[in-house]
Amino acid sequence: MQYNEITILDTAAAAGFFTTRNTTAKARRTALAEQAKTFGGTIAWPHLVHGTHIVQLTEEHLGKGLLELPDTDGCITDVPGIALTVTCGDCLPIYLFDPQHQAIGLAHAGWKGTLGGIAASLVAAMQKAYGTDPAQLIGRVGPGISPCCFQVRKDCYEQFT
Repeated sequence: MQYNEITILDTAAAAGFFTTRNTTAKARRTALAEQAKTFGGTIAWPHLVHGTHIVQLTEEHLGKGLLELPDTDGCITDVPGIALTVTCGDCLPIYLFDPQHQAIGLAHAGWKGTLGGIAASLVAAMQKAYGTDPAQLIGRVGPGISPCCFQVRKDCYEQFT
């Protein structure tokens, strides 16, 4: 199977990408974590619940290798050496970068999180933690499932309208 890696965000201070590589998320994260641990880094692995809970990662989280975060749909950090990850199938990854404070945010936006305002929660968490000015944020939304492959249930649609 052919896979794609798409660069979502690429600056001197932060990079974000999306891959369709055929592998299990846990195996890929574990391999990345082993590499990260050799230089004192950390791979953040939120255990998604399709909500709006955002976790701030600090220097105390460095050197953990794989850091599992229960009941979490997004993370923020301004610490080099901490990589943020999310798994998305039919959901969307939201990437944010604050160039002034060298901070990043990544969230998993399923329909429940989107309806609950996860993008706004991610921005608010960055404002509170780093003094982020939303007007200065660089944001991207990664790829998601397309209408040809997915139907929205009527009860779900009605919650948005």
